Parts: sequence; C-alpha cells; structure tokens
Amino acid sequence: MTRETRTWTLLVGLSALSTLLALLLPDLTGIGLWLAGAALLALAFAKARLILADYLGLAAARPWLAGFTGVLALLMSLWLVLLLVA
Repeated sequence: MTRETRTWTLLVGLSALSTLLALLLPDLTGIGLWLAGAALLALAFAKARLILADYLGLAAARPWLAGFTGVLALLMSLWLVLLLVA
C-alpha cells in the first residue's frame, strides 16, 4: 500500500468518525457536548496534519511541517477555549 493510499484510507476513517460524532451532537448536553466538540477538533487536527505531511509533501521538509503543525495547534487550542467558554 502506498503512502498516499494509506493516508487516504486514514482520512476516510477519520471523516467517518467525524460524521458519526456530528450526528450524535444534537442529543448531547453538558460535559458530553464539550467532549464531543473537543473530539471533533482533535479529528480535524489529525486530518489537517495528514494532508500537510503526506499530500503536500511537508514530511520531507520537517521545519515547515513543524511550523504548520504549531499554527494548527494554536488555532485548535483557541477554538477549544472558545468552545468551552460558549
């Protein structure tokens, strides 16, 4: 299996998990809603990291990958704080 095929398979699986979780969101309240939101953000982070590393080829340019991963982590952290405050 090539790296692109493996990445595509992982992206499909992560997208399926995101969809399943999003379908459960209307029934959740309280801490369950916060945990589901945090899980959706984590899944989005994982998918973005896979795309950056394998499809955009940043796995070969480690400093760039680290920079983009840092920016992604910062954005996801900000959105997580906004989710918890809302």
